[in-house]
Amino acid sequence: MGVTDPRVFLVPHTHWDREWYEPEPRFRQRLTAMLDRLLATLEAGGFPGPVLLDGQTILLRDYLEMRPGAESRVRAAVRSGALLVGPWFVLADELLSSDEALVRNLLLGIGDADTLGRVFAVGYSPDAFGHPAALPTILNGFGITTALVWRGVGDMPGGDLFEWRAPDGSQVLVHHLSPVGYEAGTALLSGPGGPAERWERLAATLLPRSAGRPLLVMVGADHHDPPESLPHVVQVLARQYPDRHFSISSPAEYFAAVGPDPAAAGIAGELREGYGYTWVLQGTHAVRAPLKAAIAEGDRLLRRWAEPLATLAWHRGGDDRRALLDAAWRLHLANGFHDTICGCVGDAAAEDAALRARSVTVQARGVLVDALHDLLGASRGRPRDRREAWTPTLAVVNPSPMERRGICEATLTVPLRDVPVGFPARRMPPAGATAAQVALLTRAGEALPLQVLGRYRAWERIDAAEDYPVQREVEAVRVAFRAPQLPPLGIRCLRVDAGVSVRRDRLPAVRVQRGVLGSTWVTIRQSRQVPWVAQRRDGGRLTSFGQITSETDEGDAYTFQPTEGAEPIRARWSPLQTVWPGPLVAAVARDFDLGRARGRMVLRLDADSELIRIVVRGENRAPGHRLRIHFPAPVAAECLADMQYGPVRRQVGAAVGETAMEWPARTAPMHRYVSLPAGPSIFARGLFEYELTDEGTIAVTLFRSVTELSRGDLGARPGHAAWPQPVPGAALLGPFRAELAVALSGWRAGGEAALTRLESFAEEFHAPLAGLMLPEAVDPPETVAGPRLVGDGVAFKALKPWAKGRGMVLRCVNVSDRVVDGRWELPQPCLRAHRVRLDERAIEKVTSGEGCRRIPFRAGPREVVSIRVEW
Repeated sequence: MGVTDPRVFLVPHTHWDREWYEPEPRFRQRLTAMLDRLLATLEAGGFPGPVLLDGQTILLRDYLEMRPGAESRVRAAVRSGALLVGPWFVLADELLSSDEALVRNLLLGIGDADTLGRVFAVGYSPDAFGHPAALPTILNGFGITTALVWRGVGDMPGGDLFEWRAPDGSQVLVHHLSPVGYEAGTALLSGPGGPAERWERLAATLLPRSAGRPLLVMVGADHHDPPESLPHVVQVLARQYPDRHFSISSPAEYFAAVGPDPAAAGIAGELREGYGYTWVLQGTHAVRAPLKAAIAEGDRLLRRWAEPLATLAWHRGGDDRRALLDAAWRLHLANGFHDTICGCVGDAAAEDAALRARSVTVQARGVLVDALHDLLGASRGRPRDRREAWTPTLAVVNPSPMERRGICEATLTVPLRDVPVGFPARRMPPAGATAAQVALLTRAGEALPLQVLGRYRAWERIDAAEDYPVQREVEAVRVAFRAPQLPPLGIRCLRVDAGVSVRRDRLPAVRVQRGVLGSTWVTIRQSRQVPWVAQRRDGGRLTSFGQITSETDEGDAYTFQPTEGAEPIRARWSPLQTVWPGPLVAAVARDFDLGRARGRMVLRLDADSELIRIVVRGENRAPGHRLRIHFPAPVAAECLADMQYGPVRRQVGAAVGETAMEWPARTAPMHRYVSLPAGPSIFARGLFEYELTDEGTIAVTLFRSVTELSRGDLGARPGHAAWPQPVPGAALLGPFRAELAVALSGWRAGGEAALTRLESFAEEFHAPLAGLMLPEAVDPPETVAGPRLVGDGVAFKALKPWAKGRGMVLRCVNVSDRVVDGRWELPQPCLRAHRVRLDERAIEKVTSGEGCRRIPFRAGPREVVSIRVEW
């Protein structure tokens, strides 16, 4: 067959979807039985291994929960190399997971594998529905220089091996699986003829792609036991083909054999194509949209709130909450599993994921509240002992590493009466009078501009470590106020006072007047043809703004398929209503109806902000359609979409129907925003799909409503992508809600400054100032400051505790295409600082000043910079 290199590396493995068409508990039962058999086989010596356990350590954690007595056996198998584990904690969907979630995924997975005895250090990703441009950066950050992928790329001119380059220049050598994927080698185990005949058929597929290099053959499949018959097959093939060397091996041995290959083709950017090679399955980005939003909310709370505040509190002498954060991250990452976050699972699995997402949110908020008390020196022991000293306080938190000010929303509470709990029952005292006024005061006694947005009765519980909680009935007052300057990653405390006159601005910054929503820079009117028309004060105009459409969707959880010849239904709109008239927050609303769905869209302007904030909420009344909101995209042939560790530029989507195997998706994924060159820029919270349409709009998908996990009769993707079953929960009948914002400017106007501005908008929308009520505060500090990040073009990514010692890791990314000099400024001195990889191993010591309080760095174009600070 003209083989240059005779070596054939056969890799026995199992691909184990932790949850899919069955929920995780059922697959765990099967996993336990499979690993029981595998360990016994490996120990008996009849099957030497190595066996690849799907690259994800969560499987062994699941197994050891069921079989804690088997830990020594697992360790022995891992240490000997018979069982290959890691580097991931879970096999995630890499396009929908956040950058920091992918980093934590590797941190935990490699840590687990190292604890068990040995790490499988290949970027193994055999079934993800595409790969982000930054994945080589992330893998290199853990010392991983090789990877194995299947979907997202088609036939390469250099065969089955290529060099993949990230935007920052990081590279990995990638083995690209054949169109059959990770199951290719199972053809050797059964089928017509004997092993030799089966090998001839398989080799006819693999050899032309090998370009004379050794062959890598994955032998395994979904939820299969690793093949015990493989050693016999190898013996037969060795006798039949003495000029070739067949071995049961690992992908790491294959990569060691091929070495650096100058003949390997090069590719840069994200891998989301390959239509006609195998299924890419890009229709999953808006399925089970509420679940995706809940998972994204937990991710945001962990990354931007709980983890930074817990780390800073620890640095200031508070509790070490690393174990709590670790538990929350593990639960969150379990929802990043590719079938789970993509929504292509059965309803029982989706319900389990929703419960996990809710638990992550509860855990993150709990860590946040406790860390905030530590930072403010608030005792949680016996607060009722000092009740006369309580000073009701609103702690306003800035989650950004730079000073910020602006409009903040918060709920203030005014006590009405105590609520006795327990036996013997005591008579509840009468409620106090409702406060006519409520004010926020600075330490100097200045009342801040404030606008009441709503009032309601509520319960308030004040927990204690050494006593029962204090339970009260309160009047909850939702307010918007103009926050004074807040320190970076810091807190400012404001006193809450009832009955004090509220300061109002002399001139309203935003207002609704005669049916027009306006600010100093924009006016927004309703229109008959389209919901809204926005007019800049400088003359710029935004048309077709906010139209909602519904398209029939005949597809399944993997693939969108429109009805041939059917036109999208456009919403019918009611007249405008005023929600809030100003002066700090002004909002208007219009009701809409499409038959299949109905609801309300609220537009809001905040003082001192150039964002138009949008809330869409309503009721989905019919299955089988895709609901989208549209913004103008005049003559837009490309856009900038936020993804992992920086944005990517994309062209208008491919035409539908180009291949018989799978229609190319016109939609694409995004994270925080998508921006057009001259504007607008759209920001969305927990929404991941958009499209540049032929009609001159940019459409953001609110949800896809489907009723089948997989259909085999789709023209858009003939054949089943999963074992078919009905998924009525994915129809999303009932209430829905989405939050977006739009800025009229784009990513090109003003050069690199426009990109910095875009990041500033994203920070404002996705990491808003927030207030937490502390009714039991006693003499809190006026401010608490955290680290400040300085540097044009750098975006904040993480402030987390160092996993292996007393310290923290500060991370940012240069989103520009030029070299940037920046620095971190710390409020407290530290011992030393090192520049580190993503795995937190030191690269070099940083020369710092002022007691390690000023830490300079230089970031290359699109480079991720991590600094480890020890104390």
